[in-house]
Amino acid sequence: MAHDGQHHRRNAARWWRGGLGAVAVLTAASLLSSCSASGPHVALRSLKAGCGVEPSAAFVAAPLSTVRSGNGELAVAGVCIDGKGPYPFLVATGAGESVVTPTLASLLRLKTTGPPSEVRGVTCIGTAPQAEVADWSVGGVRLATQGVLVAKLPSYGLAEAPMGELGSDVLSRFGIVSVDYKAKKLVLGRSEAAAPRGNVYLSGHPTLAPPSGLIKGAPQVSSLLRVLEGPTSTLLAMPVTIDKHAEQFALDTGSASSTLDPSIASVLHLAAGGGTASLSGVGCGSTANLLPVEHWKVAGSSLGAVSPLSYRVAGIANTNIGGAVGSDILSTYGAVVIDYPAAHVWLGAG
Repeated sequence: MAHDGQHHRRNAARWWRGGLGAVAVLTAASLLSSCSASGPHVALRSLKAGCGVEPSAAFVAAPLSTVRSGNGELAVAGVCIDGKGPYPFLVATGAGESVVTPTLASLLRLKTTGPPSEVRGVTCIGTAPQAEVADWSVGGVRLATQGVLVAKLPSYGLAEAPMGELGSDVLSRFGIVSVDYKAKKLVLGRSEAAAPRGNVYLSGHPTLAPPSGLIKGAPQVSSLLRVLEGPTSTLLAMPVTIDKHAEQFALDTGSASSTLDPSIASVLHLAAGGGTASLSGVGCGSTANLLPVEHWKVAGSSLGAVSPLSYRVAGIANTNIGGAVGSDILSTYGAVVIDYPAAHVWLGAG
């Protein structure tokens, strides 16, 4: 899909001085806020059986299983590797790099490649090996050969823990992606493109029209994004205003709860009043306060009252991120449509 020059490609180093995070994050893990408040275990709905691969085309829909976790609704896709599966993978737009669990890597005898990469979990920084997956697909759509992180994932409150995460490193290569909670499908907007050879910053145009082939009716929210795309990782953030205080927040379908950095909560004089919740993420866990927030706004549109979790994400790469807009907000719109090349998102556009 052409955008007639309605977005800008800039040197990623410029963004580093006033944007999302370090350019170096693209050579390591960038799981910004894939976390979940603990809660009762919920069983996954059955995923589509079979691992046949069909020719790739525009607007291919892969089936999703959606499950409640805490206050959010998580989207899980069936991913096949080496003709086996499908295995439940969390669709996590806030994960810069895709992940397979050590259990799945061992089951499939995936070979590690290269030195371990840095992983930024909920409150800690660790390392994880990488493995190459050469024959894999989602919903019958073949995915390009690439390296994935091999790291433990939490159960996210589900009876059957996901065996991997499908991150924005993969999703961004399909251009436009729709995570449709209501229709229970993951829509890929084009055939998979090659990853960029270097780091590229994409900024959107405020008057960009939504893709007519995918969006039905008028979306409820239309917002610019900041997208930092690299050879092995893709990060994205959206502008959020809380009581006239503007910050960049990760857009994370893989986080059951929205989050807010404690420093911002302090500036806004937000006091903990909603209790606490246990956090679980890649590599570690913690406990965080719930902060009642009356109104979040994106592009002038109110996201309503929320109770984000207050905690500081580890790592310098997350210094300029004020938190995350998680699935507790995103799923209420029914569908999230992300145009990575044009750096734009539409909510309520299914």
